[in-house]
Amino acid sequence: MIPHLHTAIVATLVAAAVTLPACKKGTETPAAKSSMNALAHPNETYTVRGIIETLPDPADPRTQLTIHHEHIPNFKGKSGNLHVNSDGVTGMKAMTMPFDTLGPDVMLDQFQVGDKVEFVLNIAREPTMSMAIVKMTKLPADTPISFDNKPNAEP
Repeated sequence: MIPHLHTAIVATLVAAAVTLPACKKGTETPAAKSSMNALAHPNETYTVRGIIETLPDPADPRTQLTIHHEHIPNFKGKSGNLHVNSDGVTGMKAMTMPFDTLGPDVMLDQFQVGDKVEFVLNIAREPTMSMAIVKMTKLPADTPISFDNKPNAEP
C-alpha cells in the first residue's frame, strides 16, 4: 500500500509542476504582456523631461506616478509612423500622464512631487500599446522645462 501512495504523491507533484506554469502563462493578460514588452523589447525609446505631479502612495494601490512631460516631437503612434495630431503638431504633445510600469532601476523614493526629471520611456506596440519608464534622473531645479508643443532647441 505504501508504494502506491508514494507513486500517487509523485504523480501529483509532477502534474502540478507541469500544469501550474502553464496556468500562469495562460492567464497573463495582454496588457501585462505588453508592459513586459515595453521593459524588455521596446519598439521605440525616447528621452523625455518633465515635472512629477504625483507619486504612488504605498498605502493606496490606486495611486500612481504622474508626470507632466514636454512635447515628444518624434513620437511614433500605434501604427509605427510619426504621430500627427489633428492640429498638425507632430509627435506626442506635452501633457500629464500616468506611468504604471517602471523598470527595476527606477527608485521612486529618490523623488518628490515637483521634481524636474529626465526619463527614458520605452514603447511597445504588441500585443497592445504600452509604455514603461526604464530610467529616471532628477534634474537641477533651475532646469528649464517647456510645455510648448514644438520641438525644443536642446534635447
